[in-house]
This record gives sequence, C-alpha cells and structure tokens, in this order.
Amino acid sequence: MSIADILKKTNASLRKLDPLGNEALLLLSHVLNRDQAYLLTHGEETVNAAHEHILNQLVEKRLAGHSLAAVIGSAFFYGLKFKVTRDTLIPRADSEIMVDRAVAALSGRTRGSILDMGTGSGNLIIAVAATARKKFPDVKLMCVAADISSKALKVAQQNARDHHLTIQFHESNLFDQLPRQRFDIIMANLPYLATPQLFEPSIAQEPMGALWGGDDGLDLYRTFLQKSPAFINPDGTLLIEIDPLQADAAELLAQKYFPRALVTRHYDLTGNVRVVGITLNT
Repeated sequence: MSIADILKKTNASLRKLDPLGNEALLLLSHVLNRDQAYLLTHGEETVNAAHEHILNQLVEKRLAGHSLAAVIGSAFFYGLKFKVTRDTLIPRADSEIMVDRAVAALSGRTRGSILDMGTGSGNLIIAVAATARKKFPDVKLMCVAADISSKALKVAQQNARDHHLTIQFHESNLFDQLPRQRFDIIMANLPYLATPQLFEPSIAQEPMGALWGGDDGLDLYRTFLQKSPAFINPDGTLLIEIDPLQADAAELLAQKYFPRALVTRHYDLTGNVRVVGITLNT
C-alpha cells in the first residue's frame, strides 16, 4: 500500500481516539524512520508489508489504552529524532514553520541569541540550532530554553546531548526565574488550547499542563507578551505558535504590546495560520 493509503487506513482505525488524524502521521513517521513532512509530500511511495505489520501492532497498542508517547518513545521533527515521554508533547509537523521563521530571522547576523519559551522536548530550539549550525556555520549562536516542568527539561537536555548541542536550560514560570537578558529571537509554544478543546480524544493522554491556556487559550500568551518587551532586543523577532482559530485575537494582543512592530501570519503545511511573528524596528 502507498503512504497515502496507509495513512487513510490508520486514520480510520484511530478515528475515535484522534479525529484530526495526527496520530496516524506520527506512528507511520516512527515506523518508517521518516519525518512527517516527508510523508505528507511522498504519499505515492509504497510501504512494505513488514512496516505495515509493525504499524498495525502499534495501532493495536493505542487502541488498548497505551499512550502515544509510551507506544513510540520518540518522534521525528524537522528531520531530527527526539526522545519523548508522558511528560512532553509529541512534536507535530505543524510546528516546523516556527523553525523556518527563526532560522530566517538569523540571516545576516554574525552572532545571535535565541530563547525558546515552553521548550518541552526541546524540539524547536534544537532544530533551530542544528539547522543554523549547517546553514550559518560562522554565526555565534547562544541558545536558551525554559520550561516550567523539570521532567520535561530532563528530556530536552537529553535530546540536546543526543544532537551534540550546547543549550542553557532553565526551570522557569515564563520569564520569572530567568536571568535578565535580552534576546534577538524569542520563540514561544505555550499551552494554547481553550477549555472546550481539552475534551478532544486526540489529546486525552497528553500532559494537560502543556496544553491548557485558559477559557480562550490565550491566558499565558497575554502574560508572555506583556513581559517580553524587557527580554527582546530592539531589532528582535518574537514568534508564537497558536491555534489557527486564535489568529485574529493573537494579532490584536501582539499589536497591543508591540504597537510599532510588524505583525505577520505564517502558515503550516496544511495551510493554516500556525505562527504569529512580531518583528521590531521595522
């Protein structure tokens, strides 16, 4: 069967657990040792019977009640492999646009500093650092990552070691426990699900602390954007990941706290608004 057919079949099997079809993509990515973006653009390729059998076994485990993190233990993101546990979200291909925009913001710099707020498994900051190392080998890059969860930070630290990257990790409630310094780029993938979304089957076994953002999903972003001017350089860039339905509200928040900045929308592989960018000194 082709990749596209396998995904369709697996989506049907997991529909009650995952109506949006994210898990089929993650499971097949794990089985084929390919990142999600590759699967989405190579649907015509054939999946051999052995891989299909392994995938079916993983699907059976999910249907038996095992968490997605327990089933796969790792996930591909931006072509890189990451350890994941029940304490971290599973990286999604939707977030890869954040890496693209952060790397683009480094262009033309001889040195750069970047903060990843709500780092989770560390997939964003590690993908940016690994890509910048290849694309801009002469740029001196300082990478800092923060998360409120000490358990998630342990996973992120292991992932950084696995990819031979030097990243400073801090346990912090947003900026509260961070040293006072300014960054050229700040990325934030904070909990942004609204209260009604918490009942979706596809996230039933994900860590709730990494998902819920209040009644409208933007509570943490309000605090983050209010405090972030003290941590961003005058010519810096902020990038926040959102739910596509929050695009208008997120733009208004960005304009409230950065009235002179350029606020832009960036779209994921499925054509949905996934990241709001805030570019200063434009």
